Amino acid sequence: MDAADSPESEFSYDEAYALLNESDMFSAEHSDSEYAVKRLLNRGYLYEADGTLRITETTLD
Repeated sequence: MDAADSPESEFSYDEAYALLNESDMFSAEHSDSEYAVKRLLNRGYLYEADGTLRITETTLD
């Protein structure tokens, strides 16, 4: 099973913000996690479907 197909690869915006806020790399400011999610969406690492965020499937050659 690919990581993008696992149940952990689908989450709400609030869950994504909470995960990022738990990281030592982000401050507790909600705006930092919002910015990070926007960047991940813009760069194609995440996509939105049916109101949830999903991890983009990656293939390694």
